[in-house]
Order: sequence, then structure tokens, then C-alpha cells
Amino acid sequence: MDELRQNIVDAGLGKKGLPVMAHSGEDPGHEYFMDLTRALRTLLDHLKGQAHLDRELSCALYALGCHVDRQYQAAVGCGMTFRDDLFDPDILNLEAAVESIFADERIEFMEGI
Repeated sequence: MDELRQNIVDAGLGKKGLPVMAHSGEDPGHEYFMDLTRALRTLLDHLKGQAHLDRELSCALYALGCHVDRQYQAAVGCGMTFRDDLFDPDILNLEAAVESIFADERIEFMEGI
């Protein structure tokens, strides 16, 4: 659980995390998003029923759920183009996985993840 938590914190807050990649216009690819979404689903299972999240994890989850889409949208606004499935379904699945942790129940965007 500690390694899983740390990987998610690094993905959300790390110097090479997803919000930083998004800000730079770097797309880590479909598999990265699938792996991160699966990790978030696993975290949900581990945290099920817990009343509190620690501050660092909460901040990382917020960054993944909010900043990633905003940064990629800003890049599109500056003329960058991305693969067709980045926003739908990859970012939408990521956001649903993050929301699931805050809601303490599984929320699906697309089945099978």
C-alpha cells in the first residue's frame, strides 16, 4: 500500500508527474493512463470505508483530477494537437477514478478499467 500511495503521489505532485507532463504538452501515452487509472482503482479498494485521506495524497489526487485536463486543454488552446483518445477516454477515466476515491464508491466513465 505504501508503494502504491507513493506512486500516485509522485504521478500527481512529482517533478516528472502527469500535471508537469501535461503542462509541457507531453503525452505519456495510453498505457500510462491505463496503468495510472488501474492504480487509482486499487487505491480505492485499499481505502474503502476510511473516513480520511492524508493531505499529500489528497493534493496529488486533486492535481490528477483537475490540473491534467486543464493543462492539456491550455496546450490545445495554444495550437498543440494530441492523439484522439487522450481526452476521451483517457483523461475522463482518470477523472472518474479520482472522483471514486473522494466519493468512496466506484464511479465509471467506461467499463472495463
